[in-house]
Amino acid sequence: MNKPYQKLAVIYDEVMRHVNYHDWEDYLTRIFKSKAVSTEVILEHACGTGSLTVLLAEKGYQIVACDRSKKMIYFAQKKLPTLLKQHVKFKICSMEEFQAKKRYPVILCLYDSINYCQSQEELIRAFQAVQKQLTPQGLFIFDVTTEVNSLRYFQNVYQVGEKPDFYYVRFSQYQSDTHLQQNHFTIFLRDKEYGYRKYQEKHVQRIYSPEEIDKCLLESRLMIMESFDDFSFNPSHRDSERIHYLVTHHHD
Repeated sequence: MNKPYQKLAVIYDEVMRHVNYHDWEDYLTRIFKSKAVSTEVILEHACGTGSLTVLLAEKGYQIVACDRSKKMIYFAQKKLPTLLKQHVKFKICSMEEFQAKKRYPVILCLYDSINYCQSQEELIRAFQAVQKQLTPQGLFIFDVTTEVNSLRYFQNVYQVGEKPDFYYVRFSQYQSDTHLQQNHFTIFLRDKEYGYRKYQEKHVQRIYSPEEIDKCLLESRLMIMESFDDFSFNPSHRDSERIHYLVTHHHD
């Protein structure tokens, strides 16, 4: 069994082909404008293969893009056009491992990357790291996938994808008693000598309730400014499939 995002990094963009990153970039831009936040430099955690990073760089933003997977950063660097390289600095690290002498006015952790924190203790450590990285008036933007989404779309579901150089099978299941969503990937990569090589990865996400998110933020001296329902500016609710959080420092 391979570690998450080792072999999946090779096919990640195909697995995520349904995602409209232009919508993500547009949504973020509207948030930036509505909150009048400084976007001098953006710190992006869990940047993956850099699809959103590139779009933000094209808008002229300066970005520090981080991911704990060396392979994901490798593909992100390959994706970034030469003309945009001065706009982006890539780092291989987790949220907790990131170190810098300065703080950032905007920090991002998107596409349910927060759900990879598999316990409240781990989530608090991640939030505490952000609290130290964020400027006093800064804005932390993240989103989580919800139990509604898991039960609706990822309960014992198979997905198959194929390209000339690979094919894969993904099996997803959600365990409501543990609040864990597991995604099992079987990946076949074309090999000149052996035809195809088989690899397996298991990805586990924890599904958090809004109450748990709020509690972990408060314990990290952060607070929710607003929470929105799935790419809107409407308040999140119990039937939200994705919740977007706008967070800042808790001012005692």
